[in-house]
Amino acid sequence: MARAGFCRLFGLWLIYPPAVPGVADGWDGRGQVLTQQFHETFAAGRREDFDWLVEPDGDWELASRLVLFGWSENGDGLFWDPDDPSEEELAVWASYRFDSLHRLGPSLPSALPRLRDNAFARDAPADIYSLVPARLA
Repeated sequence: MARAGFCRLFGLWLIYPPAVPGVADGWDGRGQVLTQQFHETFAAGRREDFDWLVEPDGDWELASRLVLFGWSENGDGLFWDPDDPSEEELAVWASYRFDSLHRLGPSLPSALPRLRDNAFARDAPADIYSLVPARLA
């Protein structure tokens, strides 16, 4: 993934990597906007006692720390918790339509088979398609 940059993973996931300033398709661009939307949705859910939002694997504190790095065409997000000191690598979390929290694995390599199994393009000729990131206006 480090060499792919902004890419489509398994024909479904748009991956937003760290990017140089001025690039829209990175953590500081689209990734930050989607992370903010996720945090706002979960903060509202917490105020309303919608505890099902953090099920089956998360909690409210975790939800407040997660950072989006992938977005599907279905409105699902992939997240990392950059502040989790207990992990040697960053665990991968998913929120399907911002209505749940699922731990997909303790690292990106461990989560990839699960992501591939749930993707549209299981038989695609390539798992990763590099894309040209957009510039901020």
